[in-house]
Parts: sequence; C-alpha cells; structure tokens
Amino acid sequence: MNALAQLHLSHNWLRAWFAILTLILAGIAIYLQLGLSSYFLSRYALLERQATAPIVILSQKQGNDQYEKIPEDVIAQVGRSSFVGGFELIRQKHAFLGQGPSGGGLKVNVIDPISPALSAPQVMSVEAKRLLQLPNSVLLTDEDARATGLGLGDEVVLENVRFRVVGLMDGNLGPRGSMISRDSLANLNDTLDRKQDIPVYSILAAPKAGKSVGQAIAGLNRELNALGAEAMSREQLTQKVIEDALKDQRDIRAFLYLAIFIGVIALLIISQAIHAMMAGQRVEFATLLAMGVPKWRVALLVLEQTVWIGLIASAFALSGGLVGQLVLEKADVYILLYPAQVPMVTGAILVTSCLAGMMSLPTIFGLKPVELLR
Repeated sequence: MNALAQLHLSHNWLRAWFAILTLILAGIAIYLQLGLSSYFLSRYALLERQATAPIVILSQKQGNDQYEKIPEDVIAQVGRSSFVGGFELIRQKHAFLGQGPSGGGLKVNVIDPISPALSAPQVMSVEAKRLLQLPNSVLLTDEDARATGLGLGDEVVLENVRFRVVGLMDGNLGPRGSMISRDSLANLNDTLDRKQDIPVYSILAAPKAGKSVGQAIAGLNRELNALGAEAMSREQLTQKVIEDALKDQRDIRAFLYLAIFIGVIALLIISQAIHAMMAGQRVEFATLLAMGVPKWRVALLVLEQTVWIGLIASAFALSGGLVGQLVLEKADVYILLYPAQVPMVTGAILVTSCLAGMMSLPTIFGLKPVELLR
C-alpha cells in the first residue's frame, strides 16, 4: 500500500503541488512566528532565569512587574522559618539613572553584590561583584551600551549624583540588564531626601542546609499561604513572568492571533487542494470500495498520501525557515527556536496535511463506480 500511495501521488502531482506549496509557506510562517515569539518572551525572563536565589516569595496578587507590598507578618515568618537558610528583601527592583549620549534612558537593576548576593545573577563573576561594590558604580550590558551610547569609564549624572560605568557585560541579561548595588541606590535616595520607607515587594530565599528547594517551597507555602504570600522556584517565576507578559502585551497576543489566522486559512486552502487531488482518483477509490476493500484501508491510503505531502512540505518549510531566520538576523530581527520546538513545527504541518486529507473521506466513501462510468 505504501508503494501504491507513492504511485498515486506521482500521478497527481499537479494537484498536489499547490497543497505542498501552501503547507511550505504556512510552515515557514509558523517557524518564524514561533521563533519571534520565543525570542520576544525570553527577553522578559532573562534575569529571572539567571537568578542566584532558588526561591522567590511574592504577594499572591503580584502580576507582571507590578509592585505588591509584602506584609510585615510574611517577612517575620520568613525570618523565623525552619526552611530558610538565608534571605534578601527586595524593596526596589529598578532605578532610572538618566539619559545616555545617544538619548536612550539608562534603567538598571538594583542588586546586592555582597554575600549571599541572592539578587546577583548567576552569570556575574566574583570580579564583577567586587566592581559593583565601588560607590555609585554601574555594570553595563552591551545591549544597553548600544542603546544609550555609554561605554566603559563614562558617567551619567542624576540629581548631582555621578554614576560611573566600571564594567561591561555581554547581552545574556538583555536590554535593561545593567546593574547598580543597593548601597549606590541608597546614596541616590539620600541625596534626593527620600526618607520614606520603601515597602518590600519580594523576598529572595535559599533553603536551609539539608533541605531541598522543593521541600523548602512546600514548607514555606504551608506557612505563608494564609498570610497572602506564595513561594515559588526560579523556574516557576520565569514561567509566571512569561504568562503575565502574554496577558499584558498586545503585540505578543497579536503574534498568536496571526498564527491562528494563518493556520485556519492554510487549512482551508490545503483541504481544497487535497480534495481536488483525491477527486482525481475517484474512479480508483470507488473501484476499491466496490471490490469490498474496507473503508479503513481506503482511509489509510488517503492518510499515507497526505503524510507524504506533509513530510515533503515540512522539509522545505524548515529549510525556508532557516533561510528566513538568517535574513531576519541580518536586519537585527532575532529568532529563538529551541530544538524541542522543531518537531512541533513539523508536527503542525503533518497534522494540517492529514486533517485536510481526512476531510475528503466522506466524499470518497460516498463514491459509486456505476455512476462514475456513465
């Protein structure tokens, strides 16, 4: 039957080529859309993925980058919890330091570089942490350097406080991944006469010796849920940031709507093309049914043909997507497609092709050879 499927496909290639071409274009669109979405979403969670703290405690009302105060009783409970070995209170996550020479604003992350340095990203070296302990020092990512026009040794002034770039980091922390120490921010706040107490918005924690991260999170949640807070792992926080970004960002939702629209249009076009291809074999199918061939074997023959179409289209779509990725990266539009997502693209093409083929089965099963021979 496999040979028969290939033979029929070769006889009907003129009808099949349009379905294959449509599948290729739809596959390239899926490939690029998925890569663009992954890259865009990854920018929201780069720092979370690199967080040194394995446990994060937030208010249960906390949304994407929304500041929700942590109650004092939660802070007290974390301090005396038997599951916590060390913790760091986060009162202010970001600070704006002014404009760079290019006009781009410099927004930096506020961290504590001193042990246990739970807010310091894992990618930070010991030397980088030492540099950040210098008064009013800034570690600048290369992406922020390009955006602001600042470089090593440059200064930016805010309210007569001078901040100096003492080191550069690569872009694995993304835009707005630059950092200052909590002490440097305190100097700025003192100069601005910000005497009011800034609430705690999150707590970073490390499990107590002998406790795993999972055990510490489970124990903390038993203690904190009634107080309006929740503990989660670094990975769960990353997922939360991405999910909140999906809810809040219209441009990301537009990507998803576009993918659905492309899928529906592609399915309609492909179903018509495959239906026409099957119609070219209506005499053969009707004869097989008249000879008593079970319907499931006829359905299997149709499925084999659509699988061949899907495989051919997926091979060209992935190749075309790779070319499209190279072209877009030349224009500074980046694609991030994880290896595990490649089978998803192939699977989407195969499923679309097979589904379109299955839609033609009611017509095939209704064929009558006597009427076709009139």
